[in-house]
Amino acid sequence: MAAKRILSGLVFLLAGAFLAGCSAPSAQAPVVTGRDSRLERIQNRTPDYTYQEPRTSRYGGDSIKGKTFIIDAGHGGKDPGALGKALSRLDEKQINLDTAKKVAYYLKQKGARVVMSRDDDTFIELNSRAALAERHNADALISIHADWCGTPSVSGASFFIARSAVGQSKRLASALEDEFRDRGLPVRGVRRADFRVLVKHSKPSTLIELGFMSNPAEAKKLSSSSYRTKLAKAIAAGIERAY
Repeated sequence: MAAKRILSGLVFLLAGAFLAGCSAPSAQAPVVTGRDSRLERIQNRTPDYTYQEPRTSRYGGDSIKGKTFIIDAGHGGKDPGALGKALSRLDEKQINLDTAKKVAYYLKQKGARVVMSRDDDTFIELNSRAALAERHNADALISIHADWCGTPSVSGASFFIARSAVGQSKRLASALEDEFRDRGLPVRGVRRADFRVLVKHSKPSTLIELGFMSNPAEAKKLSSSSYRTKLAKAIAAGIERAY
């Protein structure tokens, strides 16, 4: 019995040492920040949010009058993007295009010059979309998308900039995030990723993920024209807020 107790104790100690080694962080393990291990958050923001009335006074100015913006409706044609399936009446390409058209309208109302990468159900290569920024000497390129995730509970808009982006791209993404928060729209924050529409030109740019089509509640909202109008107004106001 004594031998059996000693053997049991040794097994317990070895198991504890093994588990401690597995749970202890490795000196060579990469440090990942943010919710998505593929991306890096610019900064940590306070998660708690208290609703405030939208900032209308700033949007009443003319800070974007005469400026040129490329509004890129993601996907199109043979590339539908995320499929609506049972959660949404629309595919991503349709949500992107309708929102982009609304954003263009509100920007033009403020005197901005707007160039759309597509204004119908057309497929356009990513490099061609990015090239518009240089061709038109744009003040910024804004690419509009809707997201998808294997976890249905994930929701909120994200604002992407290139990993090396500084200056105006960062200000633009932060202004968009702030505008969404001020209007009570769900956000996940500003993130970094080297999408081609962000890195294949030298102009300020951001890629907006409006929300998650994989989230039933958010998919339902994204399929609503009035909600897309709300998003478009926030994007247009956020752009003006950055300039």
